[in-house]
Amino acid sequence: LIMETTFGLPHMVFPGQMEVEASVLRFVNEALADGETPVLFAYSLGKAQEAVALLAEHGIPVLSHPKVAEMTDVCRAAGIELPESVVFEGFALPGQAVVAPPNAVRAKLFRGLKNKRTAMLTGWALQPGAFYRYRVDEIIPMSDHADHVGLHECVTRVRPKRVLTVHGYTKEFAAELRAKGIDAWC
Repeated sequence: LIMETTFGLPHMVFPGQMEVEASVLRFVNEALADGETPVLFAYSLGKAQEAVALLAEHGIPVLSHPKVAEMTDVCRAAGIELPESVVFEGFALPGQAVVAPPNAVRAKLFRGLKNKRTAMLTGWALQPGAFYRYRVDEIIPMSDHADHVGLHECVTRVRPKRVLTVHGYTKEFAAELRAKGIDAWC
């Protein structure tokens, strides 16, 4: 079994999906209630579409960064049910939220958006200091990777003869498996 172990440390356990979604909605609704534009930073493919779908499901109009809109449109063309993209052009009306990729945190496109509240959607929210690393108002642990518990569940279900770990905490996770008598190497 070859496994990607980005979140292969014992403290890296994600909250449940409902809890994560509730955190996103709380953040967005509080920003809107305070007259601010909520901006969610999420990878352009995957988490951004999850955020767009969640907000649309709750009646919150979404403006998508051009890269997010591009990826969302590709997903729609592939048959995934998502709302039609409205491209963010540097301004938002009251009641609208923005979804953008993480590398847009300091982009010129956002300079005109004076009254904003920002959140990063990333599994790295579990790391100490992540809040300061991303320099946003809030960080929410949303990820499409397996957490520590999920990695162990995979090994248990597959029952491989050997495990090879790649990316992330490869040495640590392989050592943990070896301590359990599993042939594992990074």
